[in-house]
Amino acid sequence: MESCTKKQTGLETPVFSSSGNANMNALKKPRCLDLFCGIGGLALGLERAGLACVGGVDHWMQAGMTFEQNLAPLRCFTADLMTTNLHSIERHFGVQADEIDVVTGGLHVKVSARLASETNQIHGICCGSDTAIS
Repeated sequence: MESCTKKQTGLETPVFSSSGNANMNALKKPRCLDLFCGIGGLALGLERAGLACVGGVDHWMQAGMTFEQNLAPLRCFTADLMTTNLHSIERHFGVQADEIDVVTGGLHVKVSARLASETNQIHGICCGSDTAIS
């Protein structure tokens, strides 16, 4: 396996090239699960950053449907995390918990906007409805 180093914002980041080496298949992308996934923005960013997302979990069915439309073939498990269990999530995605390397979760846009306005620190986008943004 060829290996080189790429300079990025002052940090040395290893970059690998698979030119003609079958051992490259042994390197696997870290797998992630996106909790409170909404329409899939965080999962999309994680995929673009090189992680392999197994799917998302959200209690809002319309957001989950949009997640699946935006990130096909990834699936969204529509469930309330206060009442579901780990076994249900594992069964839905066909993975065991120990196969997941990263678990993420993002605040709902309206919650983020409300928290920002309560502290007089408005950052990002404020949304006036629960309509999914496509």
